[in-house]
Amino acid sequence: MLLRRARRGTLCRLAADLRHMRRRLRLFHTVERYAPSIGGAERVVQRVSEGLAARGHDVVVVTSGGRSSQVINGVSVERFPVRGNSARGVRGDVGAMLQFVNEVAPDVVFNYAAQTWHADVFGPLAAEARNYQLVLAPCGFSALHDPSYANYFSRMRAWLPHYDALVFHSREYRDWTFAVASDAPADAMHVIPNAADDPPARRAHGDGETVFVTVGSHVRSKGHGEFAAAVRDIASQTTARGIVVAPPRLGFDFARGCQPRCFLESLRRDRVVRFVDGRRAGAVEGALASADVLLFPSRVECSPLVIIEAMAAGLPWVSYDVGNVRELFGGIVVEGFEELVDAGAHLARAPDERSRLGSAGRRAWRERHRWPDVIDAYERLFLRLAGTETAGAAATRAR
Repeated sequence: MLLRRARRGTLCRLAADLRHMRRRLRLFHTVERYAPSIGGAERVVQRVSEGLAARGHDVVVVTSGGRSSQVINGVSVERFPVRGNSARGVRGDVGAMLQFVNEVAPDVVFNYAAQTWHADVFGPLAAEARNYQLVLAPCGFSALHDPSYANYFSRMRAWLPHYDALVFHSREYRDWTFAVASDAPADAMHVIPNAADDPPARRAHGDGETVFVTVGSHVRSKGHGEFAAAVRDIASQTTARGIVVAPPRLGFDFARGCQPRCFLESLRRDRVVRFVDGRRAGAVEGALASADVLLFPSRVECSPLVIIEAMAAGLPWVSYDVGNVRELFGGIVVEGFEELVDAGAHLARAPDERSRLGSAGRRAWRERHRWPDVIDAYERLFLRLAGTETAGAAATRAR
């Protein structure tokens, strides 16, 4: 009894010490678009920002849009009329944004995704004296092999060693390799995976069909056309249909990307694919809960959230070899369209295999990809950084 009380007293004192050590941070997160916009980067920054705000930290998100200020779920959202990047040209008054940063006086500035105006504004400041810690999550460097971005990545090589921290979603993707080759300090490089919320209960559709689903905006790289063609091929072999969950483009923006082609697909007399408005609350979660297989023919990804969401839902997936999908569980990675069709048709005929893959994905989600754990990792990193000297300030004194 006395031993248990002594242990309990030690744990209580430790918890009190930890509460005392944990300070309230002023965090400044930047992302190209933010809620109510829909997308992977938007979702990650929103989830991390709201999670840290719920833990008592002051979180400000800076993003593009008409100049405005609002509070969304405890997060201050500041929109500035700036767009582009340093390769294509930054358009707008970035000076007002930087002045705002100085007024906020954050402990940490966290840039989410390179090749965006906000990250490119802070990149040149990485080696300069500043009163905040600077963190970049590159998110894949999708244009790394684009010749028009050669000068951009030459500058990026000079910026990377001076960030106080770099966050990657994997050690197996090209942004990590590029950072290592750019002499970024090993102790500044951190892996924090993406995550998914607890899913709704699976819903059996009970109609004897295999339902395939894909999720993504109406941009050609998401492969909506290949998804529709693959589902048609599979439906010629077995009973199958498909669902595309995507936020529609409105007004003149309708003509961009793949939406016109998807609209024509929706008019086919023999259509086996229907399109669901991804703006509706719960649209993605509902589609994943009622489908049998996630078929993901996207060509450009870093760490695709929808695959992690499928893992959480116990939904098997088939994906092209993009981003870090080879290190994720619960699915099949394929090299091209024919393999995509073959793997999808195989899973349509193999419910036991679907169940095995779905269970493996769900176990991996529980162990590594839950938002509370990921928010813990960001909080630990930011708290540690806030207690250290900025690399820029140290370099200035060294000179």
